[in-house]
Amino acid sequence: MHIGQQIDNAEWRAIFGGRGLWCGARVPSWYIFTTKAQGERAAAAWLEENGVPETWFPVESKWRKIDRGPRRSVEYMAPVAPRYLFAVLDKNPNWDVLFDRTRGKITGVVSYEPIPERVIMQMAQVPQRIAEMVKEIEERSKICVGDKVTVIRGPYEGWTVEARHVGSTKAMVGFPVAILGRDEVEISLADLRK
Repeated sequence: MHIGQQIDNAEWRAIFGGRGLWCGARVPSWYIFTTKAQGERAAAAWLEENGVPETWFPVESKWRKIDRGPRRSVEYMAPVAPRYLFAVLDKNPNWDVLFDRTRGKITGVVSYEPIPERVIMQMAQVPQRIAEMVKEIEERSKICVGDKVTVIRGPYEGWTVEARHVGSTKAMVGFPVAILGRDEVEISLADLRK
């Protein structure tokens, strides 16, 4: 044998013994595995190919800007708990064989004891809770007519003004005193904070 040599299963068993990936049936139980960075999908696919009945990792919808073309954003699914993978095992694994055969896709296990179902169900609700919190924050920070807002950029930075008309991207704000003969100025919503 030499480094890098590929050996078939029969030869592997002859050299290292007959230990397989699984060593008997068990009551289906949840386990939490750790994966390499951005390796949740690859680890889940490997486990499913090797007889694991269910894998899961929580994701949420996010947006990122595209560098090329017109300035726009695309939606993508990002892991809520990066590098963690939840799996139901219905067989007892030989842990060392499992870690070896994944070839780095699975880097560890959080606990060799099963995780209670109630904990997994709480984790399943995390993406929904995050979305609700983000929506609530957006609603609270939405600028409406009559709100007192602070200018955070531009020549009027630091001023607290009143929103008199609010459009989709800009707002007409009123100053307490006339500046250069004007008591209203149009300012981008991105430059205002409630």
